Amino acid sequence: MSFNFATNPVNISTRYFTQKKYFFSDQKHADTFCLQMIVNSTDYENAKVYFYIKDYKGKRIFADTLKGLSLYTYSAQTNEENPGLTKEKLLNGFYDFFDKKHFHKLPIQKDIEYAEEEELVDRQTWEAIQNNPNQVAFTYTILEESIVSIVYIKAARRVVKF
Repeated sequence: MSFNFATNPVNISTRYFTQKKYFFSDQKHADTFCLQMIVNSTDYENAKVYFYIKDYKGKRIFADTLKGLSLYTYSAQTNEENPGLTKEKLLNGFYDFFDKKHFHKLPIQKDIEYAEEEELVDRQTWEAIQNNPNQVAFTYTILEESIVSIVYIKAARRVVKF
């Protein structure tokens, strides 16, 4: 039995990869932010997206897995009639993921009060983020509605989401 990939692309995987260097965990050495997406056939919405950060020594300090749909930009809409448009908008989100606008200092302003029921971190971690003037945060949006921010806490030697 022969299998023609041109007419039956079911088992074809497409891989996309991008990386950028930013000062995140250390002010003297840049970390490498990596994003890899694996698409089976043409199912971009359910693609596996791997986001990870390596420090300057190559040690992985953060990893997260997302669905392709997570990368849609605010203006993106699922378009069943034109799957190319879906792919295009998803890839725009993929290649925009590490844009400079997503990195910022002072992720928690001094005038913002801690709200235990709303925070993903404990008060001590939250205050450490708020009181560090050199703290760099990376912020990304998932599914147009959920905003995730991460920072590297040097004392704990780990990345935290907040």
